[in-house]
Amino acid sequence: MNSQRIHVSDRFQDGTVVVSVSGDPVANPDAANLRNKITDLVDSGARTVVVDFSHVNRVGAAMLGELATGLKTARNAGGDLRLSGVSRRIRKALELTRLSRFFKYADAGSCTTEIAARNVKKVA
Repeated sequence: MNSQRIHVSDRFQDGTVVVSVSGDPVANPDAANLRNKITDLVDSGARTVVVDFSHVNRVGAAMLGELATGLKTARNAGGDLRLSGVSRRIRKALELTRLSRFFKYADAGSCTTEIAARNVKKVA
């Protein structure tokens, strides 16, 4: 699949919103769409953004950079960005780039706003 679609969950509750990513972020140069979506959400009041990668198996350098920028944006606004549905391949990319120390995981499969906000694990 050569397109990346960013979908925002229609559930926005208690300052938490879930952004679902699908497509092929490695082959597509549109990784900036994720950063723009996170920035828009934070600007509109979201304090916790959970990025759900359940439908993505791998990410490229551009997507990793956008995640780091999104995390900084959220934290500068007093919030946080968490990851959910992260595959082994994506975890490995986070570890290799040493970004893993900055991100928290929401439990895979629990990506509703109130559950994702509670069920957070620090990335190993």
